[in-house]
Amino acid sequence: MPTPHTEAAEPAGRRANHIEETIRSIARLHAEHHQNATPLQRAVDRITALLGRPRFIGVLTVIAAGWISLNLLTAALGYRPIDPPPFSGLGGAVSLVSLYIVVLILATQRREYQHHIARVTRRSAA
Repeated sequence: MPTPHTEAAEPAGRRANHIEETIRSIARLHAEHHQNATPLQRAVDRITALLGRPRFIGVLTVIAAGWISLNLLTAALGYRPIDPPPFSGLGGAVSLVSLYIVVLILATQRREYQHHIARVTRRSAA
């Protein structure tokens, strides 16, 4: 007669096999998704990954502070600043960079959504 201990261990073993198979299946889907990506899509993914790092906001802050400091220092030394206060050139550059970042994020999200749909379709077909 089976003991409660052996009955509990058997489903756990089957669950472990099921989990391993699921992990392999997801890894295979991700590999196929990456392999089927165009070079442009891979480049967008890499750029978006870089933009998502905290270091990126630090670099942007240093650039903006440097731009402002350079223009204020130039004016203080009696020269004509490239972008005098209120720094409309900096504002335009920030707006343009923001637009590019939004487009990159949307492109990445669209690609991830397509990946999700492919996963759901395969799961429901199985």
